[in-house]
Amino acid sequence: MDDQVLGKEGKEGKEVDQTLTYVFDGTEVRMTGRQAKKAGVQKEHLLYEVTPIDEMQGGWKRWVRLTDLYSILPSSAEVVNR
Repeated sequence: MDDQVLGKEGKEGKEVDQTLTYVFDGTEVRMTGRQAKKAGVQKEHLLYEVTPIDEMQGGWKRWVRLTDLYSILPSSAEVVNR
């Protein structure tokens, strides 16, 4: 998943969805839309900037790999209501 580019399909055939929220280091975060890649390497490894959803958690930003993020699954009540 590290090799995915926003708006394009990655190796696993999935797109990175900027509207989803994730868990990083015990905090619910969202992607800011900014990306970084390591210069001068053949294989592209992307980092994604994330920030907390809840402003009470602070206004920090971190650069993370997709593999460091946990997707939040819908609760059973959300699944029933769909």
